[in-house]
Amino acid sequence: MAKSITLNIAIFPPETVSRKAMLLSRQLKQHSGMFILDGKNFHPHVTIYLAEFPKKNLKKIQLAVKKIAAGCKTFLLKSTEYSQNANLYIAVGFKNSKEIYGLHKKIVTDLNPLREGLLRQKDINRLKEFSKEAQKNLTEYGYNNALKKYFPHLTFSKLADDNKEAIKRLPKMDFSFLAEKIVIFQSGDHQKILAELNFSKKK
Repeated sequence: MAKSITLNIAIFPPETVSRKAMLLSRQLKQHSGMFILDGKNFHPHVTIYLAEFPKKNLKKIQLAVKKIAAGCKTFLLKSTEYSQNANLYIAVGFKNSKEIYGLHKKIVTDLNPLREGLLRQKDINRLKEFSKEAQKNLTEYGYNNALKKYFPHLTFSKLADDNKEAIKRLPKMDFSFLAEKIVIFQSGDHQKILAELNFSKKK
């Protein structure tokens, strides 16, 4: 039995926004999309921190995130444009506001010691493919997009083939929403939700 677990600490959008994300995800299936957001196995989400942790620290992680959520006020995540990265993931971005960046920094800082230096096996295998800054982030935080490289976004799918037309054909939609809770889920072929922690304060 594996002694570690890949956790994604994320913000889930409300149902109205999730439905739009799932619609575009289904549309990308026609353009070699490799997975479809369905709200069951693959959930629309905005990652705050993604890393490998010892399973023995799971309760400590949940308590730490619960404490952080309890001190949070709801805030607006304002969507920007669609993008396609070098690995062919297609996503909608969000403005990296002081609220989302502050939450990201707090969670990374508080949870990183509970990682105990672990890395995801997939990141170990491809470490040399990352930039020097990303490699440093992986070594220090277990997450290549930590801190200065943080880019809040919601991924629709990953393409099997490089198709520049796919992103152009997506209808323009507003994905802005009010962030109200943090979700911890197990990342992998199936995304198992482990905890949903509501913010205790309204904006």
